Amino acid sequence: MRGESGPLLRRIHLKSYNLQRGYYFRPSGECRSLRRWSGRPAHGPTPGVTNGFGAALWTVDFLFHNAFLQSTGINLNGGANKAEGYSPLFDNGTDVVKIGPEYYGLLAYSMLVKGGTLMTTQVTPAPANFSAYAVEETDGSTDLILSNKDPVNTLAVGVSPQNSISRASSLLMTAPAMTATKEFTLGGRSVGIDGNWEPTSNPTLPIVSNSAVVTIPPGSAQIVHME
Repeated sequence: MRGESGPLLRRIHLKSYNLQRGYYFRPSGECRSLRRWSGRPAHGPTPGVTNGFGAALWTVDFLFHNAFLQSTGINLNGGANKAEGYSPLFDNGTDVVKIGPEYYGLLAYSMLVKGGTLMTTQVTPAPANFSAYAVEETDGSTDLILSNKDPVNTLAVGVSPQNSISRASSLLMTAPAMTATKEFTLGGRSVGIDGNWEPTSNPTLPIVSNSAVVTIPPGSAQIVHME
């Protein structure tokens, strides 16, 4: 269906997900639980890519893909001192001097993964540059991250949970462009060098036929809380 003046409204249906532990096998046949390293690009840092806002959206995908595999941990490169490098935090050898885009992906992930149950998401129709992750929290609420990696088009999404909802709100994670290397924000505010962050924008979302309606700007992600 199409809205009166907006883009195609996409539907997301949520289901509980039974996690299966992921494993890797060494040549000797020894089996160990899976742990992932992010790895840095083989060609080295690329301005606007390794340090661009798109890396925040990639980080969210990388973390949740590993959550579905039940990886025992994630290693990200860190401690970079070059502005074009790939790191959640940049430092001068003594102090943190910049918050990288990957930090925003980590922060967004931490808002969902608080001991709840990872859920599957069924997106209809499913655009290639869109991803959706959901967690049923221990208090019965549901949290989601909806990531729009299309640099041009806005997405309108209707989220249909398993249970009825009475309220939904969102935090927008965005930047001027996916290649932007500064002015990252989450909930209307940037993370401070000292790690302090409090959102200044947390709008209530409309609910239509028990579906929370979410608009996701190009190259951005929405963190949605439903209860």
